[in-house]
Amino acid sequence: VARAYNNYVYENYARKHDRLFAAAVLPLANGEIAARELPRAVQGLGMVTGTIMISGIQYPLGDEVWYPLYREAEKLDVILTVHSSVDATLGFDQRYFRNFAEVHTLSHGFALMVQVVSAVLNGVFDVFPKLRMALLEGGSNWTTFVMEKMDDEYPKNLRRRGCRKLDLTPSEYFRCGRLFW
Repeated sequence: VARAYNNYVYENYARKHDRLFAAAVLPLANGEIAARELPRAVQGLGMVTGTIMISGIQYPLGDEVWYPLYREAEKLDVILTVHSSVDATLGFDQRYFRNFAEVHTLSHGFALMVQVVSAVLNGVFDVFPKLRMALLEGGSNWTTFVMEKMDDEYPKNLRRRGCRKLDLTPSEYFRCGRLFW
């Protein structure tokens, strides 16, 4: 489906309009499949980024399953856009709220927080030092909360199960010009 969409956007819009810079939709069954579509879309179709639609993805962005995609994005020198939307896996749809306005108000920012915390605290930006991500559709106010909370929790939990040693403090990954929102 992602490949067909990218072909459609190229044939009907990007190829015909030199002022349009298209974003590829990536297939997200796993990072290897997404990594194969990214160069085809960027080099073959002239798209400027690959989009990760995080709603309902099987693995968080800090999981090694995404490493082939991150490797390819670095190689191509393209920013990966992380697009948030309403995500039923957060429990907002029926567990906490009764109407869509409530769900829509919070789900975008919370979904981005989940994914960026996973990527930062699992060392994605250390393993891939040229990787850049744009976190879309969630505004920006959540970033100060996440930076402060990660900076507080990371040193306290460094020696606990599964916590990776990072090259920087968590908030420095937000300030080093590789995360955009």
